[in-house]
Amino acid sequence: MYNSTQKQRYMDDCKYEPETIEGVVRVIFNATELAEETTGMDLANFNKPQIVNLLKSFNSKSPRRLDGNCIYLSDYYKWCLNNGIVSSVVNPYDKNMVEDIIDLIIPIADLNNKYFTKLDVLDYMYSIPDVTNQFMLYGLFSGVKGKNNCELVNLKIEDLDEENKTVTLITGRVIHVDDLFIKLMKLANDAEEYYYDGVVKDAVNGSYPYTYVQNGYVLKQCQFGEFGKTVGVGITNPRFNIIKTQSGNNFVSASTIYKNGLINYIKEKFDAQGINLENVMMDKTGREYDHQLEIQKYIDEYGSKTSVRMLRSEIKYYLDCLK
Repeated sequence: MYNSTQKQRYMDDCKYEPETIEGVVRVIFNATELAEETTGMDLANFNKPQIVNLLKSFNSKSPRRLDGNCIYLSDYYKWCLNNGIVSSVVNPYDKNMVEDIIDLIIPIADLNNKYFTKLDVLDYMYSIPDVTNQFMLYGLFSGVKGKNNCELVNLKIEDLDEENKTVTLITGRVIHVDDLFIKLMKLANDAEEYYYDGVVKDAVNGSYPYTYVQNGYVLKQCQFGEFGKTVGVGITNPRFNIIKTQSGNNFVSASTIYKNGLINYIKEKFDAQGINLENVMMDKTGREYDHQLEIQKYIDEYGSKTSVRMLRSEIKYYLDCLK
């Protein structure tokens, strides 16, 4: 941590809780150290080009994360000002000052792949050979998640009411699903072996199949060939690394799939009313709270724990996905 005595004084004086200081503020200061050492000065004394390089050094793909980092850097600058360490009342880490810098570092065009439509998801599925991986992708996009993915990993075929096109989740929510969801759920439930690359394994060529343990769940544990070694259940990072690679979109993850599903869900609800979601979410109508309760209702229906305010702040960078 560069200029550690000064930064420790700030951390001793600052308004944040001890957990935030150790888990966030100190981590940010450690991340700024290289840029500070390169310039030979504390980040409170940086000019705009140096701040551009500093924010670039975070190597983040998320404007929201850079925004968050700058909130803490801004508070640090205020402390420096109050303690006579800097003299300019213009805080270079203030939100209005860094907004253009963040747009420069992470152009909107580069983030188009982070937010995708239902048609994109269907396109990704054509590149994913294994039906259980297809169901993971589409299940999350359809809002089946829960804390630690509990809704998806605990799903059983008897939870499906095919006639009414509903699924009862372990959390007690009952959601409406479409024909594709039902088809993929049934295929995933009936799968006996896992072929991540679509190639059938056999002992003749020196490989063994990953055989599913038939345990009543749609997404089952695998055991490896004749050895019976358990290799994981349902949703795992290796599984999503495969899904990400096969989809061709480096932003694909369980969280981004789920978030995109939420946006798509809200968009479909407003489309049915002939209302433009971009206007509603970004307050283009000038009536910010007209649809506040309605948006929150759809967020709750989807099962997300986010708020309208948090969702607005996150998707403001990705307006293309709302059109």
